[in-house]
Amino acid sequence: MSKSTKLLALVCIMALVLSTLLGGIVSALAGDEAVESAVQESVIAEGTVGGAQEEAPPPAEEPVAEAEAEPPAGEEAVVPAGDTAQALTEEGVEEPPGAPESGILCKPGKICVIKFLDENENGQMDAGETGLAGVTIKLNGGNAKVTGSDGKVCYDGLEPGDYTVSEIVPEGYHATTQTSYCIHICWDQTVTVYFGNAPDIVLKGSISGHKWLDPNGDGSFEDKTPLAGVTIELWKDGEKNATTTTAGDGSYSFADLEP
Repeated sequence: MSKSTKLLALVCIMALVLSTLLGGIVSALAGDEAVESAVQESVIAEGTVGGAQEEAPPPAEEPVAEAEAEPPAGEEAVVPAGDTAQALTEEGVEEPPGAPESGILCKPGKICVIKFLDENENGQMDAGETGLAGVTIKLNGGNAKVTGSDGKVCYDGLEPGDYTVSEIVPEGYHATTQTSYCIHICWDQTVTVYFGNAPDIVLKGSISGHKWLDPNGDGSFEDKTPLAGVTIELWKDGEKNATTTTAGDGSYSFADLEP
């Protein structure tokens, strides 16, 4: 082989190698552009509604748990209403202001009863009026307790719910307030119930007359002689209750007689 022929063969080989290398580079560049185009088309397709491109919605925020409301500090109520606003009544029940609605369990409550002598019969325990001792109080028709020297008695540790507190009016007295109340206990409440009583008004009577000498027996005291120092007896229900003697004018009397 001549020298010129060898040179020509070498040039052909180098041209072939160079062509192969250039073809690989072009193919690689074309592949990257195709991948990028496919990704863009995929993104556009996912965010498109009716041919219009929309932005993808932002990720939803995780909900934040709300703290449970704490029940208010121990509430106090007065029944019936006097100068203090009535929080609970026999017919209706009010929850303490701000009571939560989250179903938090209530703490046990307390009912205290004050039995008082209602001297002016206005249904309120006024300054100077005192408690009545020895009066029977009942809770839900039972669980009887007797008021102390201050007229007070309490029921502690009551589970939340409805209770009926009532009194037994002692003999010789009449009620100046209701004798029974329906109480709703919750939110660690202390409910104070006032029962007023006043002494019965008893209209007493009297018996009076004259003792005289009636010679003609006509039963008339007119122009007759009175008899003094005569014993007169008072009897009731078969028993002698009192005696007295006639005065100088023949008169006598028995006062302050019970019916």
